[in-house]
Amino acid sequence: MQTIYSKDKKSLQFPVMCNGYVKLQHKDDAGNVPLQEVGMWGNSGDFTIEMLVTPYDVNGNSATGTYTASIKSLSRHTKGAAYLPTANRHDVEMVLFHNTNLTISLVNTTTHAWYQPAEYAVKVSMTIGSTTTSVTSDTVISATRVDDNHFNSQSSSYVYDGHTPVAHKGALTVDSVNTSTKVINLSGTSQNGEGQVIYTNEGLLIGTITAISGQDITLDNIANSPAVDSHIYDELPKDSAYVEVPHHIAVSYRSSGKISIFYNSNMVKEGVHGAAGNFSLDASDVYLGQNPDAGSFQTVRKSQFMGEYHEISMVSKYKSSFRSINSLMPNYRDLLLYLDFEEANLDG
Repeated sequence: MQTIYSKDKKSLQFPVMCNGYVKLQHKDDAGNVPLQEVGMWGNSGDFTIEMLVTPYDVNGNSATGTYTASIKSLSRHTKGAAYLPTANRHDVEMVLFHNTNLTISLVNTTTHAWYQPAEYAVKVSMTIGSTTTSVTSDTVISATRVDDNHFNSQSSSYVYDGHTPVAHKGALTVDSVNTSTKVINLSGTSQNGEGQVIYTNEGLLIGTITAISGQDITLDNIANSPAVDSHIYDELPKDSAYVEVPHHIAVSYRSSGKISIFYNSNMVKEGVHGAAGNFSLDASDVYLGQNPDAGSFQTVRKSQFMGEYHEISMVSKYKSSFRSINSLMPNYRDLLLYLDFEEANLDG
């Protein structure tokens, strides 16, 4: 299946290795607070936040240690590692919206980076009174498997999930298997990576590689033992095609306590707030792209959104259906916040 991206949407860009955010002030520059809260700070009850964003890849490519090629993938070279150490990248929660009482973020759900870009779930943390409840979806923004070996002409060299190739026949064969130590000895020096999934020549899962030493690979488990002299099938590498398109993310809350997370108009997670009742933003600033008050330098850095913001809106009602995932269409009667970073109507 081929994907064609015909046009880039304009946006507010947070490049990799940036330290930036948008601040929506609760007070004016003189420190004055409106006598009566207005807009999103004045709402008490149901709400829906929608946004169109394009996240970048925070993992980088561990297979090439000096990877510096793309501004849409965080480098693992010296400067990239200084900005965010590779050991911390799987703990990233990129903030899309933050207020003391509400945070919406993209959580990196990967555990390794061997040809494995970051993948993201949507997390919502809401505070009502003294009760904070967090709801996290499954992974919704995923990397795409890629194949440099042209599987259409070598179909017998692949493991399939249905009609989709997931692993390719490796060059090495099995010399021995020790199920007690979970070590497989190969016919030559392994070129695999930690975190890579491998399969038998029959297409059965063997396990995930946890360590490599010369011809020996150690796995988390040997679910199916490969036969001696058979080939190991290596998981196909993945690419971060998601960095080329906008993604529609929505969070809706109903005063009964219902929290719903939507991705591209599909409901992907529901939860119930522990306190329920009407929700209000805290009387403090709102941030897009970072939580600058997260604490330590590294904690703030792991909250940094790297990607593009296209649009965001907030309305004072619970929504479970959306007219479009390509452009936001909030009802102005219920509108609490709307920002358009695309400048689509400007000349030049």
